[in-house]
Amino acid sequence: MALAEFPDPGLPAHRNAVTAKSWFRETIGELTERLGVDDPSQLADHLTLVFEGLHASSQSLGPQGPAKQARSLVEKIITTAAPRPGTA
Repeated sequence: MALAEFPDPGLPAHRNAVTAKSWFRETIGELTERLGVDDPSQLADHLTLVFEGLHASSQSLGPQGPAKQARSLVEKIITTAAPRPGTA
């Protein structure tokens, strides 16, 4: 939400929001590397998008809206990620 409220990249609030989002994506990337999937970077991107959507949806529609499906969506994304060749 800070990025929408402070769209000027020169503002500290904007830079801090970008830093936080970048840190989150990097951390998810480090975790997906451990899963032995073919494309951990793609999986991290998918999970980051779910997280971003979860926050946006829960803000507007509450925890009983689409956000309540987040866990099952993440489980499906992770279980369908292609295993790295030779690890299946």
